[in-house]
Amino acid sequence: MALPYLLRISLLQSFSLILLATLSSLNSRSSVVGAVSAVTQYSTADCLALLTVKSQLSDPLGALSSWSNKSLHCCEWHGVTCGMRHPNRVTSLDLDSYGIIGSISPYIANLTFLRRIHLPNNQLHGHIPRELGHLSRLRYLNLSMNSLEGELPSTLSHCSLLQTISLRDNKLHGPIPSNLSHCLNLEIVSLSNNMFSGEIPAGFCSLPSLLCCILSNNNLTGGIPPLLGSISSLINYVDLSNNTLTGNIPPTIGSGGSLTYLDLSSNELEGVIPVSLGRCSSLSYLNLSNNNLIGSIPSLLGISSNLILLDLSLNNLSGNIPLPLGNSSSLVYINLYRNSLTGGLPPSSFPSPLEYLGLSTNKLSGGIPSSLGNYSSLCFLYLAENNLRGSIPDSLGSLPNLQELDLSLNNLSGEIPLRLYNVSLLTYLGVGDNSLSGMLPPDMGLTLPNLQNLILQTNKFEGPIPHSLSNASGLQTIRLANNSFSGLIPSNFGSLKNLTHLDIGWNQLQAHDWNFLASLTNCSRLQKLFLQSNKLEGTLPRFAGNLSPTLEWLLIGKNRISGSIPAELGNLVGLTLLYMDQNLFTGEIPAAIGNLRNLHILYLSGNRLSGPIPSTFGNLTQLNELYLQENELRSSIPAKYGTGSRISTQGDVYSYGILLLELLTGKKPTSDLFQDGSSLRKYVETAFPEKLAEVLDPVISEEEEGLDSNDESEDGVSADLRMQRCIVPLAEIGLLCSAESPRGRMTMLDVATQISAIKEAYSIAGNSHHSTN
Repeated sequence: MALPYLLRISLLQSFSLILLATLSSLNSRSSVVGAVSAVTQYSTADCLALLTVKSQLSDPLGALSSWSNKSLHCCEWHGVTCGMRHPNRVTSLDLDSYGIIGSISPYIANLTFLRRIHLPNNQLHGHIPRELGHLSRLRYLNLSMNSLEGELPSTLSHCSLLQTISLRDNKLHGPIPSNLSHCLNLEIVSLSNNMFSGEIPAGFCSLPSLLCCILSNNNLTGGIPPLLGSISSLINYVDLSNNTLTGNIPPTIGSGGSLTYLDLSSNELEGVIPVSLGRCSSLSYLNLSNNNLIGSIPSLLGISSNLILLDLSLNNLSGNIPLPLGNSSSLVYINLYRNSLTGGLPPSSFPSPLEYLGLSTNKLSGGIPSSLGNYSSLCFLYLAENNLRGSIPDSLGSLPNLQELDLSLNNLSGEIPLRLYNVSLLTYLGVGDNSLSGMLPPDMGLTLPNLQNLILQTNKFEGPIPHSLSNASGLQTIRLANNSFSGLIPSNFGSLKNLTHLDIGWNQLQAHDWNFLASLTNCSRLQKLFLQSNKLEGTLPRFAGNLSPTLEWLLIGKNRISGSIPAELGNLVGLTLLYMDQNLFTGEIPAAIGNLRNLHILYLSGNRLSGPIPSTFGNLTQLNELYLQENELRSSIPAKYGTGSRISTQGDVYSYGILLLELLTGKKPTSDLFQDGSSLRKYVETAFPEKLAEVLDPVISEEEEGLDSNDESEDGVSADLRMQRCIVPLAEIGLLCSAESPRGRMTMLDVATQISAIKEAYSIAGNSHHSTN
């Protein structure tokens, strides 16, 4: 290319100068003396310029120590190279990764013979000197991976011989100078990871020699220049990712036939994928992810025999997966995640070297082809969140290199193939939210020793949780919730030192002696623990307060845990969410709960707690929701409670709703009538509205039964009218206030408005009767 050619020219020029000098020396000794004098003058100027440059730099590794050695000529200083044609003139500075600190002196421009400046990966700061534009011989400029700031000097356009400019990973801002397009010899431009803004200069991407253009991770706006990668372009590497570019992808992009790498990901591009990309046979890397592209995937993309990576994820693409993709014998990575692709998975449409296949979050249907098991190189297979049906193919168990498998959120049924439990490299097994059934093999922790994430929630699995899971020592996440697992919770999970998330709620698990909880106190990284809705009984041990200080969520609600709440729970100062509702806790609420200053949500409702509400609750300034209803508590909530910036009254609304339902039915929420998942709210909700009279307080019912539908009570309102205008609306308010989700509840303002409306309607009905009489 150009650099070797220039090097040959320099050698020839140097040889010519030596020859001329030799011939001259034969003619006159005085001419030699004059030449030496001239060389000394020039070299002194360059040495002085270098010393001036050094004066603004700090050199922690001693890379510039030789620059003060007077016994060495400056051409022998570390990182300094002088020319061959002009042997005492500095032509190159190479100081890569020496931790040099300071700013670039404008006196660097006094090194007028400089062709190369290579100072990457240091700690340079300040602005890039405008004076660099005086270096008319400069061909190479690399100041990347520093902390330079300010704008890119437009004077660089005067460096007409410039071939490479690399300023990536700095703090530069402002527009990219449009006059850089005057540097017709530019081959490589790398300005990524800065804060450049404005549009990409139109002429910038049509430079005749440009081979590589990297402008990623900036704040660039506007459209992609239409000439980028056009038929007249030699460019082969383009990365404009992570900007805010808009508009369509130019329809001629890639038509030049030389494009090998194109990354336009994470912009706001729209429109369709140009067909020209499918005709670009040299293309090996294509990433258009995270845009707003529509339409179908061009089938021509499968024609390129060189395509290695295809990432079209996070768009709005539709249609089927094109069959020609299977014609690419080199495709290793295919990611079509989160689009709107439909149809089935083509049984033989993927190339044999495939290592990554991401099709999650689409609208794909049908079954999982057994032919996927033929791709022995496959390491990552993601098919989650589609409409896939049928069973998991047994052939997936023949993928020896499979590391991550995610089939969650589909409609799969049957059992997990036993062969899949023998894929020893598997680190992620996700089949949650399907209709899978069966029991987990007792030795699965031994056959899957590298497992890090086990995601099986919301299926129909049953039987015990295998104790062998503790052998998969790298396990970080275990999600088995909402199944039918039974038996004792394994007491050896404490050996899982990396465990951060354990969700085994909504099963039929037991823990008579709570040994499993003692074991979990050894899990120092545990952040979330879900035990709710099981068959846990007995007293919550005091060592529950020895769980990891990193614990953020603790959910043990909807069990049959009795006794008092351990004061030691106040040690779990990292808790943001604590659910202990719907149990059999008695006694007073420990004052130590007030130590949980990070708590956002506290559920203590549906127990048999008594006594006062601790004054320490005033310390819970981060609390958003507090649920204390269905207990036997007395006194008021402390005055300080609710002084945080985000407090919700939805818990109080809930209490009001339950109280209203209690008044209408005459039944307490803690009644033995409400067991095994039942509650006062469900009791009323089931009867509402047609059979509401059947669940009313007998006192109310007797009054209603004593009147015919048209008879009037003492207040002059008929039974039917009273039911329609008073009792039914009140029951509805009670149900709305006690909705399970706080977001679905009425506000107290709405409650007051509705109650007033009911009272007014009832009064009008009574007054209307009296006026007619």
